Amino acid sequence: MRTIEANYSFWKSSAGVVLLSAALFGYYLFLPEKYKHFVIPIILGSVLLLSIYVMFRRFSATRPVIRIDEKGLTDNRSGVGFVPWSAIKSAEIRSFKAERWIAVMLKDPDVFSSEMGPRAAIKSFLWGADLKVQFSDLDIGVDDAFSLVSEYLGHE
Repeated sequence: MRTIEANYSFWKSSAGVVLLSAALFGYYLFLPEKYKHFVIPIILGSVLLLSIYVMFRRFSATRPVIRIDEKGLTDNRSGVGFVPWSAIKSAEIRSFKAERWIAVMLKDPDVFSSEMGPRAAIKSFLWGADLKVQFSDLDIGVDDAFSLVSEYLGHE
């Protein structure tokens, strides 16, 4: 059986930092002279450094963000972690505007509620699913991942 491991895509993740940097620099350039004192560059520089730090942390991670294998689905981004295929009732692709994700419905969501956090019920209501597996900033697409999820769910 196949295994998919998804990590952060360098180009998709770094595009945000580049756009943020350009926006901050443009904001600073068009400020009136009386507001260009030392506080503004410090704030703008801090935001930029924090963005670069977050991006560096993403790419230095040793474990994949999403892993799909014969044992189950592992989502290290949402905090749920490993979900065996036996705990998954169904999965489907959902979308809203330009974003697409895999909506996973669990057989017993209460088992994973402590890992999903206190807002799990609200998120579940908004998404229409117990678990939302996003791929927008990862190096594989939602269609490739869903084909493997369907394959594993179909074999049970």
